[in-house]
Amino acid sequence: MKLRKYKKVISIMLVIGMVFSLTLTSFASEDSSMYDAFNFTNGYGYVGMVGVRVTIGAEADINVKMRVRTVTQDQIIDLIQEYKSYFTNEQYNKIISDESYRENGNGAKLLCCLLETKYGDGSDNCFAKVKDQEVRAENPEDQALLRAIKDLTEQEYILSGNLKVKGLSYTPTEACCFVKVARIRFKDGSTLNVINTNGTIAEPDGTRDSITGSDENTPLDLIPLHE
Repeated sequence: MKLRKYKKVISIMLVIGMVFSLTLTSFASEDSSMYDAFNFTNGYGYVGMVGVRVTIGAEADINVKMRVRTVTQDQIIDLIQEYKSYFTNEQYNKIISDESYRENGNGAKLLCCLLETKYGDGSDNCFAKVKDQEVRAENPEDQALLRAIKDLTEQEYILSGNLKVKGLSYTPTEACCFVKVARIRFKDGSTLNVINTNGTIAEPDGTRDSITGSDENTPLDLIPLHE
C-alpha cells in the first residue's frame, strides 16, 4: 500500500511539471520581438478643472469627482507576487520595502519602482521624470514579465474626494486637479496607464505660484464605475 501511494505522488508531480513546461513553450513560440522593448512616461497628469477660482486669502473646499481609466495598485501587487520568481531576491526585497508597495494610493509610483528595479540602469529614480523613453527588455525572463504587465486590464473608475485650495494672488486663478501618472506604450501601439490615487491642486500649467492647498499626499477614493 505504501508503494502505491508513493507512485501516485510521483505521478502528480510529473503532471505539474508537464503543465509548467507547456506554459514556457507557449511563451517561447510567440514573437519575442513584441516584448523586447517598451516606451515609458512618468510624471504628473492633468485630470481636470475643479471649477473654482480663488484670489489672495480666499479658501475653498473642493469636491473632486472625475472619471479615470487605470490599472490599480492592488493589480500590480498581485502581479509582483504571481511573478516573484522573475525577480532576484535583492530586486524583490527592494520592491516590497518601497513605500509605494506598503502605502495605499501609489499605483503609478509602484509601477515605476517595478520597472526601475527590473529594467533600469541600477540607479535609483532613473525613470523619475521621463517622457516616452525607450526601455529594453533584453532576456526572455524580462520579456515574459513585460507580457504579463501588458495583460493587466485597465478599468474605469470615479476618482472622488475632497481637496483644499487657497489663493495667493490678486488675479483670480483656476484650480486644477493633478495626479501622478505612469504610462507604458507597447510595441503594438497599445498603452497601459496607472495613476496614484492621491490628488494635488495646482494651476492649469502645473505651477503653484498663485494658489496653494492640498498636496500629493491627499488621498482620493477610486470607485469602480461598473460594479
